[in-house]
Amino acid sequence: MSTDSGSSGCLRLALIVTSSRYVEVLKGLVAQARVKGIELACFLTGEGVRVLSDAEVLREARSSSMRFGVCELSWGREHMGALIEGVNYASQYQNSEFVLWADKVLVL
Repeated sequence: MSTDSGSSGCLRLALIVTSSRYVEVLKGLVAQARVKGIELACFLTGEGVRVLSDAEVLREARSSSMRFGVCELSWGREHMGALIEGVNYASQYQNSEFVLWADKVLVL
């Protein structure tokens, strides 16, 4: 795994969200990372896909301000309904890509 920093020379952080109970922690981490110039990737998996019920998280998922992926299999298993337009649904392969891309990984 490469330990190089991101293209801009700043730290790259991958947030892997496995539980919706951390939605406020996720939002705080995203806000602080932006202040500090940290590049972000976020992957929602398992019960963590439920954080997309939060309007602020949904805005982030639809924006191009960070790499963002949602496990499509988990979405179905959590009975979240129809796929949301503008959200990147993916497999666990994308999760592993985010982990390889990042300098640091935080699992919530």
